[in-house]
Amino acid sequence: MITTNQLAKFDIDTHKILTSYDIYSVDQNLEEQRFIPRRIFSINIDVENNLDINALTGKKIQKNVYRLYLIAKKSAVNVQEIRATIEKYSQHTFRVSKLDEKAVSSLDKAVILRLFFNMLPFYGIKGTGMLGNLFLTPSKPHLTQKIYLDLTRLVVGNDCNLFLSTSRFTKVKSFKEHGISLFNNMERKSLNNAPWFDIDLKKWQIKQVNKYNKNLNTENCFINAPLYPKDKPRQMLFWSDGKLNQVQSTKFYHLYNLVSVFNSAFREYFSELKFEKVDTAKQLLGRLSQTEWGNRLDKHIEEFFAKNQLNLIDNRIVGDERIEDIKAALVRLLPTVKVNIRQTVEDKFGYNLVVINNKQYFQTHDDIKDNYATDYQQAIVQHLTIDTFRKEDLKSTLINSLKELIIKKDLKGRRLSLYHSPDSMKGWEFYQVVKEVYGAKAVYLFKMINGIEFEVRRLDLQESSKFIGADNTDLQYLCEGISYLATST
Repeated sequence: MITTNQLAKFDIDTHKILTSYDIYSVDQNLEEQRFIPRRIFSINIDVENNLDINALTGKKIQKNVYRLYLIAKKSAVNVQEIRATIEKYSQHTFRVSKLDEKAVSSLDKAVILRLFFNMLPFYGIKGTGMLGNLFLTPSKPHLTQKIYLDLTRLVVGNDCNLFLSTSRFTKVKSFKEHGISLFNNMERKSLNNAPWFDIDLKKWQIKQVNKYNKNLNTENCFINAPLYPKDKPRQMLFWSDGKLNQVQSTKFYHLYNLVSVFNSAFREYFSELKFEKVDTAKQLLGRLSQTEWGNRLDKHIEEFFAKNQLNLIDNRIVGDERIEDIKAALVRLLPTVKVNIRQTVEDKFGYNLVVINNKQYFQTHDDIKDNYATDYQQAIVQHLTIDTFRKEDLKSTLINSLKELIIKKDLKGRRLSLYHSPDSMKGWEFYQVVKEVYGAKAVYLFKMINGIEFEVRRLDLQESSKFIGADNTDLQYLCEGISYLATST
């Protein structure tokens, strides 16, 4: 499987970079009351403070020190000009340095990667990276009641993984119209202290501006915050653009496109960027062999049912002694659990193995269908067909059935029990297209929230249309293939 955001290892030629560019660092003391505004390093802010800086990024390097990194064409600017520009804003002492090859070579790869990704607007990407992130602007932006503007942002993680998300900008005018008190109750900075932005979609620019400038038209200014408490944009799944087909509207397409443009523009400084290929079985099993993993799974199942009631339900029309064989096998498999044989599912909060006659009986009786954590279902049930049992294969069959019971419990509680997923799977999304009654199709999302918790939900009609439209067969195959990988591991 190829990941959608994890980059494979790559190399950087810092010597070649410094033949074309200069990289500067500017340190800020976080204990000071005044900081360096990033806007003074942006393009076309004003004539007085204009510096020929191509891109910037930053990171906290010590407890009270934040460091900005600036990149510019060779000899386009110098330390003295940067320092003089800063001193126009504040008389506090800021450390400005031009980095030599040794210093650049010691930088985190993520820092260098961010600087160059933020320069992509110079190479045909619609957006700007002047605020330390690459903001992408669609060709047809939509404003909801002229209040919200969602821009897509590329985030380069410290591990050099790539993520696309949305940043919601709200017009300052809208805050004033709805009352500043709404914003002050959001446990964020007040409207007066938050940075303001001038967003020009025609020029594909987003610029931090001085809200105290008397000549500033505040009606065109935005603030990077939702208008109402807890009103945050979702992680970007699709980019709404009528000119793009469904596949080209996915975030996967945009990530691949960004990497492709990056490789074309900066191939002399970086080895080719590629997304990592991950063996899903190897990732989940680590260094364990299949036998070791199986033994560990058996141990998890045994520990789980040592704490939870297991019921064996004989729901057959004609009974025989084979139900006792199943009970004996369960006792050998789970020596710490007491297995109860019952005629019906009475314990709504227990775990129930229901033994039925045969597959035909199961298929023709809707009341005994297996349901995976439906809202109305309290009991956890797994059906077994008695005709499939053979004593020599009984252990394997029971292990799989017990595992299914735990999976159904996990789906009901949205938490993993059998194993914890790797931290790197945080945010992973899997989709499945399924056929429902009368041939209708539905799309379901499975998303990892962290290493333990996940969400499962049915997509609404608008979201589903991206997968089940008339011209997106490739995307359906991708979706169903990812879903298969998720369920098979």
